[in-house]
Amino acid sequence: MKIAVVDDEPFFQEEIVRILNESGKKLGIRMNIVSFDSAKQLRQEIRENGMFSVYFLDYSMEGEDGFGLARYLNSLEGHPYIIFVTSYDEMAVDAYQLNIFRFIPKTEMESRIQEAVESLSRECRENDGRYYILATKDRIERVAYQDILYFRKEGKYTLLQASEHWISIRKPLREIWEELPKEFFVFANKSCIVSLSQTMGVHERYVSLSNGEKISISRSRHRTVRDKIFEYWQAKR
Repeated sequence: MKIAVVDDEPFFQEEIVRILNESGKKLGIRMNIVSFDSAKQLRQEIRENGMFSVYFLDYSMEGEDGFGLARYLNSLEGHPYIIFVTSYDEMAVDAYQLNIFRFIPKTEMESRIQEAVESLSRECRENDGRYYILATKDRIERVAYQDILYFRKEGKYTLLQASEHWISIRKPLREIWEELPKEFFVFANKSCIVSLSQTMGVHERYVSLSNGEKISISRSRHRTVRDKIFEYWQAKR
């Protein structure tokens, strides 16, 4: 579970991280937690390395506040889980209007953060059964994300390679990327999106998949691909 903690007060930032780590150990959940002092720092990290799965945000911060940051996160792909941890109880109603997963007063962090982590874990397990849906004028078909090996550019079309079959889709690869949950897929190169659940190894020049295929990795994307696959494996242990 990849988690971002954003709070400009060092004490509360450290406390949230501590409670998350303790909750993860109690519940047997592996976490990759990164702390930020400002919304600006988080935005930069997202631009460079992609989205997190969960965001713990303070409301009152110098510069951009938690509400502005939540609006920004909701505008991105990936359906993030956003949790406000704040001293401002009166902001709870407004926070829920932003599709906030939880609102936790700082006076109740110890118990409420663990409850939130338990709930997040259940939701993530349930989401593993989601599907990619293909709809044309002639048919509707769904393919479980866990069965997809990769999407590959084929001229003006895209090839979806699944475990048992392949499907030609009349959409460009970039449009398909916008439809996918980013926690399950990664661009290995500009012409191929790989399913993280089907990866077996990462090498200098390629990713090996469960069916034995090797997908080349762009040199500029090697670190991003390696880190994302490693985080996915860690979360699934």
